[in-house]
This record gives sequence, structure tokens and C-alpha cells, in this order.
Amino acid sequence: MTEPQLVVGGTVAALATADALAAAGRPVRLLLPRRGIGGGFLPLERDGRRLELGMRVLELHYEGTGTPPPLGEYRADDEGHRPFVALVDGWVRDLVGADAVVPVDPPASWLGGRLGPEVLLSSDLSRAAGLVAPDDARRIAGQAADAAREHGDAGWLAAGESGRLAEAGFDEASLHQHGARFHELFLAPFTGKIRPGGGADVLASLRRKLWVPLFWPRTVAEAFSGQPVGFVPERPLTVVRPGGMGPVLRALLDRLRARQVTVETYDRLTAVAPGGPGVRLGFADGREETAARPVLGLSAAELFAAAGVEYAPDRLHSVLAWVGVREDDLAELPGFVHVLDPGVPAYRVTPGERGDDGVRVVCVELAHDVPQEQAAATAVAVLETTGLLREGAGGTDLGVFSGPTFTDPTAANVARHAAALAAWQDLGVDAAVVGGAGSFGADSFNEQVLQGLSTAERLA
Repeated sequence: MTEPQLVVGGTVAALATADALAAAGRPVRLLLPRRGIGGGFLPLERDGRRLELGMRVLELHYEGTGTPPPLGEYRADDEGHRPFVALVDGWVRDLVGADAVVPVDPPASWLGGRLGPEVLLSSDLSRAAGLVAPDDARRIAGQAADAAREHGDAGWLAAGESGRLAEAGFDEASLHQHGARFHELFLAPFTGKIRPGGGADVLASLRRKLWVPLFWPRTVAEAFSGQPVGFVPERPLTVVRPGGMGPVLRALLDRLRARQVTVETYDRLTAVAPGGPGVRLGFADGREETAARPVLGLSAAELFAAAGVEYAPDRLHSVLAWVGVREDDLAELPGFVHVLDPGVPAYRVTPGERGDDGVRVVCVELAHDVPQEQAAATAVAVLETTGLLREGAGGTDLGVFSGPTFTDPTAANVARHAAALAAWQDLGVDAAVVGGAGSFGADSFNEQVLQGLSTAERLA
């Protein structure tokens, strides 16, 4: 009888690996942590309400992508998920049913005291000029045209220029690509709410970790001068009914059970090292076992700590507040709102589910320096300021999170990760690593699904 393949961890990458191996007919034993399954993609459950951890949308299509290359060509540290996005699309629809995958309600930006088209996640500037005053639009167009003349239509986004983005900070790259006024209005206020240093020391190549784009100088000049925009991206955002990532993770866990994956739990992985003919694993409850080439789908911090490898990256401090508001007191809600005005102490608002009592959950991602004890009241004030909530309507405090979240996408942290990964590799542990441990920043939903699928293909 074939020995079950051991998969350890609760990340999306670990779950996708176990699922794909089971689909290929391989017996699988999955060890899940008692807490933290889903790696932040599974919502909190409080008093019968689901609280999504901020905005959770699926990116299942990009312009210019068609039939994906063979899965064996996927490399997280190369082009990443984008050439393979159709694979992720098919995987999600097979998991939850095609009818459950629906477009996000049109998102919006709040800038200049009014709602307008969303520009950051969509990378669509075709209507962005309407967000600013005519004088600002002219300044933006002129500065971007100057950048295009000096640096070329694409700037550092031109073919062969990717090395510049791997070395430059985001603010430097943005000023190079867009000019000062566009950066000051659209990007600097947003990144400044996410982290104290804004985008100054965030690597431009990791800009999507902060949900911010870079544009061609020519595109910015066209968009703000009233010319036809030559590039309008096709990047529809979708969710799975009833919204967020919860339905995807719950469907995946259900399918693992249906495929007769043996599921056990553990408290914490405390040791991982070569052990005879396999890999020795130790757990917080004192249990030990040896497995032949296990799949380790843990976060980088968990894996390196269990291996005795030093890794202490800087993490961003996030403040999230969930407010329950009566549906009758709400305006028509966009899919989500990016709050670009510097004077409003939040960077994003995302509506959640509506309960049978007519109360809607709204998640407000607040500026990093909002005190925890003021978070709920500040979230209500943000909803009123942006016109999403009727003034004076108030709301119910459903919960607040204030603390460290994801790893800061800086050059210093990339170097720390590279040193830890090299030390891990020197240990000679014969295990397959999936998730963000093997490649810095490769922990998005799409990347984790593809890591799971490609690892399972190799092992099966």
C-alpha cells in the first residue's frame, strides 16, 4: 500500500497541495494547526457574523493572458502567477461552481470630498481625471508628458527595465513614472496610511503588496489631458457568493474531507530537521514523527523558527474595525472604496454580509496610527465623512483588530528572508516547501494555489 503523503500547515498552499494530490489518487495525511487555518483568508466568526479581514477579492483574469504554459514551468520568483491565471480561474470555478463566481460591485475612490472611479487595484486611469480639479489635471498631464519625453513612453516599465524596479523604492519609481502631482494626490496619501514611511523604502517591484500600481508616463499624460487612453486594462475583480474568501476556503476544506484526506490537528510545529531516511518533525505537545519528503505549507516565520533559523522581519501594524450599520442608513455601497484623501484616517472601506436583522457588516481599514480605543468611533466617522453612512446614524462596534500583520515589503526584509532561506537550505531538509517561505512575497491567493498545484504535480 502506498504510504500517505504528509502535508503540514494550514496555508492555502498546503490545502491546495493536499487537495490536488488527493485528486490524483494519492493518499494524503494533512496536519492542520488548531488555529490560523487559511493564513488570513478565512474570516473571523463573532456572534454569528462573519468578519472578513479587509478587502478580499479574486483576480482571475489579466489582459494579454490566454492559454497558460505547462504547470511545470511555474516559478513563484520568476513571472509568478500572471501567465497561469486561467488555471487559478478554472480551479476556483471547479471548487465552488461557476455560478458562484460573480463580479464585484463597481469599486470607487474617495478623493477631493467625493466618490469617483477606482484606480489603484484596477490600474484603470480612463476616467481618473474626473477625480481632480482641472488645474491639477493639467499639472498631472504636463508632468507625465515631461516624464515620457525624458524616460520614454513606458519609463521603467519598458521591457528590459525590470531591474530598476527591483532596486528602487516605490516613491522614487512613482515620481519617475508619473511626476510629482499625481504621486502627491493618488499614491502618497494612501501608502502613508498603511505604513509610517509611506512608499519610500518599499521596493517598487513589491508594490502590489501595498495594493498600489505604477503606470506608463504616456498613459498618465493621456488620461489627464483628455486624450483617448491607449491602455485600458481588462482586470475584472470577482468574489464568490456570498462574498469574501470564506466560501472558497470552506469549500476547499469540504472537498478535502470528501476526497478522504486524513485530517489531524497539531498545536505548533517546534522542530524540523533531517532525521534518518526522512524528516524529523516535533510538535508542541511533545509528539515527534519522521516522514519521507513531507510538504511543509507554513508561513516563513513558522517554518524558519521550527528549523532554528533566525528570521525576524519587520511587520506592518494594521488597524481594522468592523461596524454593524442598519441597511436603511447606508448609501448604495460600492464593492469597496479606496480612501485617497489624506485627511480621512482610513485607506479602505469594504462592505460585508447583511444579516437577517437588516444590519450590514462594514470593515474599515484605518490608518496605522489610529489608537485601538478610538478605532470603532473613527470607523463610523469615516463612513459618515465619505457619505456611505447617513450622518448621525451611528453603528455597532463588532470588533477591532490592532497589531502586526503582514511582512513589510522592504529591501531589508527581502535580505533577511534570503539569508534565512539560505540557512534553511544549508540544513539539507528533504521537504517540499510551499507558501511564502520559499519566495519572498509569494503568498497571495493565486500564488499559493499555483504552488500547491505544481508541487502536487511533481509529487504525484
